[in-house]
Amino acid sequence: MSGQAGLGQVAGPVGEALIMTGLGIAVAIPAVVFYNLAVRINRRVMYHANDRAHDLLARSAEMVVTQQTLTDSKSTVTQDSLAKGMHSNTADAQRVTHYHSSAASQP
Repeated sequence: MSGQAGLGQVAGPVGEALIMTGLGIAVAIPAVVFYNLAVRINRRVMYHANDRAHDLLARSAEMVVTQQTLTDSKSTVTQDSLAKGMHSNTADAQRVTHYHSSAASQP
């Protein structure tokens, strides 16, 4: 009534604030731990996905180069076989066919 605060009047709100602070810390610490765990897992998954994408891109580029080389060699073989005659033409065509079928079965 006189406006002075006693121990009984201050202890209640201070105790309540300490309890709420403790509960806030009890919620915040696991939340930060799980957040950091989720970020780490997400980063690892993204690195693996990126590596896989680069591997697929490299393989597709290799396949394009191989197909271009096969096409160039096939045209060279065809031109050479025409010059050699009909017998060598069929033998070269069989070799090219065998090479194409074996190259296509490679992973």
